[in-house]
Amino acid sequence: MKGFIDRLGLVIHWFGFLLGISIPIGFLFGAIFGNDPDNLSILPYTPIMFLVFSLSAWLFRFILSGKNHFLPWKNL
Repeated sequence: MKGFIDRLGLVIHWFGFLLGISIPIGFLFGAIFGNDPDNLSILPYTPIMFLVFSLSAWLFRFILSGKNHFLPWKNL
């Protein structure tokens, strides 16, 4: 059962990490290639969006399986 919980935490961690990368990239493309110049005001918030998604997924994995590295492909 412990192995299943660890793998589930890893899948959730990867999912949150990939969302944390893809959503800010989507906002960046929308801000750069969009027609509205006010879209550029979102650019300073893209690192915050990455951290929110990635840290929440890491926290969920940490709660499920204990001490883990922030990057999902690294093991301690």
